[in-house]
Amino acid sequence: IEVFVSACRAAGIRPILATEPRLLTADNLEELIASSQFSTSTGFTLPALLQATQKCDSVLIETATRFSIPLFDLSSTCSGKREAFRDLIHYNREGGACAAAKLATDIKRLLPLEADR
Repeated sequence: IEVFVSACRAAGIRPILATEPRLLTADNLEELIASSQFSTSTGFTLPALLQATQKCDSVLIETATRFSIPLFDLSSTCSGKREAFRDLIHYNREGGACAAAKLATDIKRLLPLEADR
């Protein structure tokens, strides 16, 4: 992540980081395990996958904070909604709409106000 941020900055590009929405959350872990509907292509158990995704989020959040760059925290807004996902990580139209709405809000915050131009 740091290499990405450094490369962007070296090229004069303002980096933005984003967390990834997913079905699996701490709140629905037991329910998803009990359903036996979901497996991972990585061979991780669902608890291990949850731990890995939480670590990824924390690294992105910490890096964005340390380098003072914008972070679009999609995982906190769009994760865990069964109706929004086809499987553990791929969202359907409803999930895409959630991500798009969150991105629109976050991008709008970065754009200068009309009065500032």
